[in-house]
Amino acid sequence: MNTFLIIIGFLIVLGYVVGTFQNNKKVESKSNRKKITKQNIKTETDLLYKKREIKSFSIKGTHFQKNVNSNDSGPFVGYVTTENNKHDKYAVAIYNNENKKIGFVPKGNYRLNESLKQWHNGKILAWGNLTWDDYHNDWNWYDCIVKIPIGLKTEELESIKRIFELRNNNGNILKKENVSSEDYFSYLENYYAINKEIDNLKIPDEFYEHFPKNLIPRISKQLEKEKKWEKLIELEQYSDLINDLSEKFKETTMTRIEKAKQNLPQHLI
Repeated sequence: MNTFLIIIGFLIVLGYVVGTFQNNKKVESKSNRKKITKQNIKTETDLLYKKREIKSFSIKGTHFQKNVNSNDSGPFVGYVTTENNKHDKYAVAIYNNENKKIGFVPKGNYRLNESLKQWHNGKILAWGNLTWDDYHNDWNWYDCIVKIPIGLKTEELESIKRIFELRNNNGNILKKENVSSEDYFSYLENYYAINKEIDNLKIPDEFYEHFPKNLIPRISKQLEKEKKWEKLIELEQYSDLINDLSEKFKETTMTRIEKAKQNLPQHLI
């Protein structure tokens, strides 16, 4: 009788242990399934870029744009926009300053697509470069780049737009067949305005404004020829640009300014 009771007790304990183990295994399995489910659900934060900055991408798909050819090679300022595209549900198209679609950012960039939608209503200023290789009669993909200021503040975007507008104005000035002295001074003012915008942006690695080294001597020569002595003396205020000249051009420019001072009454200097 005692042996029977012992066996019954042992079976009850064994059943309890086995049952507890199985219950714990089920709980653990459910817990793991919940963890996996949570990992697969992307939050809004997961879909957006963590850092707001100017991002650079290679340009793809230019071959398939029928209205783009080698004449479109070179720098451009345009925009990017999200698109409904059967080939890529995260498509971001690139347009140049002539409103031509020149390609796309690399396929499947859900962060860029979603960040554009959330932060910029799906469209924003962009700039970059297309390079046509005449030797291979093809696009040079290493130099086909677009830059997108994703997530930047409105005032920062306005500064960037202003930089490109001023650069365009200066480019048009130098393209003129006959550049007036007034045009030259407009160029100088635009140059300083561009650098002011760059300083305000605090991203010097992204923007650098080249100044033609022969421009100051050219302006001083023209002013001397036209005998515009007051304007020639006014050129002295751009001392930082004059000091960047070679010794020869610096000396020539300063000699012209001194000549202007000698040709003006003292009270006008």
